[in-house]
Amino acid sequence: MKLVNKLRFYRDSNPLRFFGSMGIFFIVLGFLTGLWLVFLFLATGRVGHIPATILTMLFFLTGVQVLCFAFLADMKRGVKYEN
Repeated sequence: MKLVNKLRFYRDSNPLRFFGSMGIFFIVLGFLTGLWLVFLFLATGRVGHIPATILTMLFFLTGVQVLCFAFLADMKRGVKYEN
């Protein structure tokens, strides 16, 4: 079985864990870069590194958005349709 097929099966069978782990990864990445920027601000007294600040917010917001989609995908997976 190819790796792509395994990932598709995992994505379809447990979307909260699949997308949630990606969302948490991006949130943690944004948090760590944000800590670095706060350290630089406290050390130098300047906000500098505007692209890094934008990247930090991009990581954090991407993580939140992927986490929200994980919740939606998990809710959709649990819905049973009756005819």
